[in-house]
Amino acid sequence: MEEGVANHQQYAKVYKELHLEKPNFYFSVVPSHYPKNINSIIDPNERAKAISGLKDQKLFLPKVYWHGSDNRYHRWISAVLKGSFGTSQSNGQAVERVVSRALSWTLVLTLIDIIISFGLGIFLGYYLSINPKGKIQSVLNQGLYLLYSIPRFWLATLLVVYMTTSDYGSWTNIFPSVGMDVLPGASSWAQVGHNLPKLILPLICLSIFSISYISRILRRSILNEMEAPYVVTAYSKGLSRKQVVRRHALPNALLPLITILSGAVSGTLAGSVVIEVIFNIPGIGRLMYDSILIADWSVVYCIVLLLALVVSLAYLIGDLCYAYFNPQIRLAQ
Repeated sequence: MEEGVANHQQYAKVYKELHLEKPNFYFSVVPSHYPKNINSIIDPNERAKAISGLKDQKLFLPKVYWHGSDNRYHRWISAVLKGSFGTSQSNGQAVERVVSRALSWTLVLTLIDIIISFGLGIFLGYYLSINPKGKIQSVLNQGLYLLYSIPRFWLATLLVVYMTTSDYGSWTNIFPSVGMDVLPGASSWAQVGHNLPKLILPLICLSIFSISYISRILRRSILNEMEAPYVVTAYSKGLSRKQVVRRHALPNALLPLITILSGAVSGTLAGSVVIEVIFNIPGIGRLMYDSILIADWSVVYCIVLLLALVVSLAYLIGDLCYAYFNPQIRLAQ
């Protein structure tokens, strides 16, 4: 009995040190039989009295309580504005340090995925537009459509099962197993460089979707440009279809890809959550997943706020670049 009381007192002490006993927000709307602050520690005797008093109530109406600035959200947003996201409950380290250590892995995946996706996507889109009715182009176009429809988590699971083990034959053990090697004392970028071979399969899963989407969008955009009046003028100069596409249609067709680049950042970050969990990559996606499981909300809030900021900046920069490179928008202004 004494041990249970000691544990309860220790729990209450830690609970108050983390300010978990404070209200969640500036105000709360709760049923009339609820206490003013549902996070407060209530004595068991008082709780029993409150429960027994419910028998006399016939109508339960909600009540609105004002808590003022002494609440958990106010403390959190005040700390964030000062550059502090609190302490991780899992390891006791500063949240910024934990997230920054995981961010390097996600940044590497995102940057490499964007480079590969746009490089191969533009090449394939250009190749498909040279002879859109050719047999090879038709098969390739349908193949890209098929790859675009494959869910990332399903493809990642298949690659892990059939490409990293010898269970289905020695010839299937092509790539290293999942999970990153940790080098004690090495920097984050040194860790990434050491594990580059293990990032091949994750990059395949991330890039296939983007390559399919970008190449098909560019193909459609080039074919639309080929119907413009200036293309007839280009043909009248004696240029071949390949020359017309490369010199005239392609530069104009690339403009919509600026907006797609903004969406590729958010899409890669969203897809990296699933990919990092399946391939056990210690990025922010895996960190957020693990933090949710153990209710380490300080880390989760920091990651969500960081992702929202990155996606917003990506779309803003994309719109500004599109307005800068598109003469029609500049002339309209």
